[in-house]
Amino acid sequence: MVRLSNRLPAVRPAGFIFHVSHCGSTLLSNALKIVPQTVVASEPAMLVRLTRRYADTPSAYLTARWEVRRRILMDSVLRLLAHYRTGETERVAVKFASVNLMGMKMVRSCWPDTPCVVIVRNPSEVLVTALKGHWMDWKADGDLAGELFGWTDQTATEMPDEEYCARAMGQLLGSALEAVDEKCKVIDYEDLNRQRICEIASFFGLALPEGGKELDHILSYHAKDPERRRPFQSDSARKRRLASGALHQAAQRWAMPAYAALRGKGYW
Repeated sequence: MVRLSNRLPAVRPAGFIFHVSHCGSTLLSNALKIVPQTVVASEPAMLVRLTRRYADTPSAYLTARWEVRRRILMDSVLRLLAHYRTGETERVAVKFASVNLMGMKMVRSCWPDTPCVVIVRNPSEVLVTALKGHWMDWKADGDLAGELFGWTDQTATEMPDEEYCARAMGQLLGSALEAVDEKCKVIDYEDLNRQRICEIASFFGLALPEGGKELDHILSYHAKDPERRRPFQSDSARKRRLASGALHQAAQRWAMPAYAALRGKGYW
C-alpha cells in the first residue's frame, strides 16, 4: 500500500469530521458526498484503526517508531482514497468514528491546516442509544475499554452501564476539548441545519451543487436509511423521555462538564 501510494501526488485533506455518535455526522457526510470530484470517506476501517488509542508500550523507541509509521500509513490511505475512483486527484473529506476523538490531537498534529468540525449532542440523548450500541461491546472486554479510553484506575466491567457510557463520553469530549484549535469548529446537533451544512462545506472549501434540490432531498430523509424511504423526524424529545434517572445523573456527572466546555470553545 505504501509503495503504491508513493507513486501518487500528496494530498491535503479537505476536512475532517469528528463526532460523539448519534449526532448528525452521517447526515453531514451524506450531504458532502454530493459535491462533485469529492470523496467523503465515512469511518473507513483502516483510518479508524490507525487513529484509535492504543496502550502505551514500555519502549520509547517502539512508541516513536509506531508514531512515524502510523503517519506514513494514514497518508497512504488518504492518497489512495483521493485517486482510486478516476486516477485523477479528487478532494477527500474523512468522517472518523466516535472513538477516534481519543486520537483527534494526533490527527491535528499531522494535518494542522486541515479544517475540522466536531459534532456534539446533549449527552443524555446520545447515551440513550449508546446503551444499546457498540460502546457496550467494548465494555465486555475491560482491557479493551481501558485501552480505548485511557482508563488505568477504573475497570469497565465493574461499572454500571450508565456510568460506563457516561464516562466513555466524558473521555471522548475531554479529548476533543484538548485538540480543538483555530482550525476547528464545534457544532451541536440541534444547530445542524441546511444553512449550517452549507457553511461547513464552505469551511472545507467545497461547493455544494447550486439549486439545493439534492441537499433538500438528503435533509428530508433519515440519514441512515440507504434507500431514502424513511422521512426524517427529530428524536430528541423521545430520547430525553427514554433516559432514566440513573442515566441523567451519570450524564450530568461524567459527560456534561466536558460537553459544556466544548460548546464554549471554538463554537460555531
